[in-house]
Amino acid sequence: MAGTLVGVRFGTNANESWNAGDRRIDGEHSAVYVIQTASESEREDVVLETSGLPEIGDKSTVVDYAFCKSRTCTEIGSNSWEVEVSFDNHKSSEKGTDDPDDKDPWNRFPVWSWGSETIEVPLIEDAQAENKPFVNSAGDPFPPALTPVSLAVLTIKRATLNFRAFDIPLFVNHVNNKKFWFADPGQAYFADMRADPTKHDNQWVWDVTYVIKFKIDAVGWSMKILDQGTRHFEKRNLTSGSSSTGLPYEIVKVPFGDDAFQQELGNLDGKGYENKTDVKVFLDFERFPAADFNVLKLGPW
Repeated sequence: MAGTLVGVRFGTNANESWNAGDRRIDGEHSAVYVIQTASESEREDVVLETSGLPEIGDKSTVVDYAFCKSRTCTEIGSNSWEVEVSFDNHKSSEKGTDDPDDKDPWNRFPVWSWGSETIEVPLIEDAQAENKPFVNSAGDPFPPALTPVSLAVLTIKRATLNFRAFDIPLFVNHVNNKKFWFADPGQAYFADMRADPTKHDNQWVWDVTYVIKFKIDAVGWSMKILDQGTRHFEKRNLTSGSSSTGLPYEIVKVPFGDDAFQQELGNLDGKGYENKTDVKVFLDFERFPAADFNVLKLGPW
């Protein structure tokens, strides 16, 4: 069980200086977070898991260019703690630079790359003719067919001192519920998350890899299925009285064709009734649960 964040003081121990060599402003500051624990038996490990407390590598909420570099816990009373969090912009994107923090992999920017992948999806309409469904001249669907679709695949790699294994089932095999990178909700699919322990000097770190696949179209990662079946609803007038709903007709489910000898596949209108128009109706189904990928702070940077 984690502690409860009850207060924060920003901007303590702040300073800026001009870095002539890199032609940039070097800045650093600290913030003090006040944490309340449930019992005196809960110690630093519980305090550092408190929701709202920055983790190593998190961006500062005060200045955009500074990142969390250290966290120091101090017990100030019964079940009460202060955590001083230090931020600065000494963060390198390459190995072997003169930056003194470059020796620490968790102090480097993540690296990312783009690739591609081809998957096959059901063919439901013509790829070039708009609103031309994949049906024959009589309006009946062809046997199911698949067509290749190209995906943009984003791979992000970063080192971190802390990795939470329970993040894997919370994000992998999910789609985004908020805009992520350039993708609207439902267009980004979290395909993989892997963390490998690596010892750097005398410090164990996690090399974490994230793989997100993008399907940028109106369908995204949902599924569109032609609304069709062997039966449909039909309104039948009553010769006398009314139905249980108080209406002079009842709604029954009847077959397309002769149910006793043959079954025909017919198109529906999205409400269960026979579709007597040339406009085909497709039903949308979500294949994956949704999650907010942005809480993992995966850019763009």
